[in-house]
Amino acid sequence: MIITMSIVIYVMELCEKSVVNVLERRGAGYFEEKQVLTIFRDVCNAVFAMHCQSPPVAQRDLKAENILLGADGSWKLCDFDSISTNHNCFERPEEMGIEKDNIRKYTTLAYRAPEEIISEKVDIWENERLNLDLIRLRTDAKFVFVHALGCLLYRICYFKYAFDGESKLQILNGNYRKPSLPKYSAAILDLIRDMLQASPDDRPDITQARPLLDWPFISMNLG
Repeated sequence: MIITMSIVIYVMELCEKSVVNVLERRGAGYFEEKQVLTIFRDVCNAVFAMHCQSPPVAQRDLKAENILLGADGSWKLCDFDSISTNHNCFERPEEMGIEKDNIRKYTTLAYRAPEEIISEKVDIWENERLNLDLIRLRTDAKFVFVHALGCLLYRICYFKYAFDGESKLQILNGNYRKPSLPKYSAAILDLIRDMLQASPDDRPDITQARPLLDWPFISMNLG
């Protein structure tokens, strides 16, 4: 760390590869399940650590391009230009407009959760929205990031996006295809399904008993 009179500069390790680089170089050589879970576990640990800060820290652009391979072989989360610790609830039209602009600026459509697309009352951590039936739902943005984790896991498994980046309706309906190849265990397919639920109430929460890290099949397959 370098400190001058006016700025603080952090010199961090050089990570030359991202998940995307690795995917591109593998061609059709899909990851084995243990490799998938190794990457995913490291990302979950990073997200969990950020969410456990006081105040919680949100990395709002969680995607394959922002997962880097460290010299020690571990996978690391980067691109903190999008982070936020803002817990304000926005109700006035001008505030909502600004926050919606932030969502468009700092998030990637293919990784957005349904509630980020049809948001009526915007809060980084807690959103209140109208669903397609015009019923108000109370959601928590920690579930938003779990949805992004589901999109990331799908990308690592199948080398493609769960949702077409141009199709908002596909995201709203939670409509994704399960490719026939490669073959993964029912447990990992269930994990993807749970995280990509259209309703946030049906998704697990990474900050509650660490469900994405301590599920038995992850420990078993990485053991």
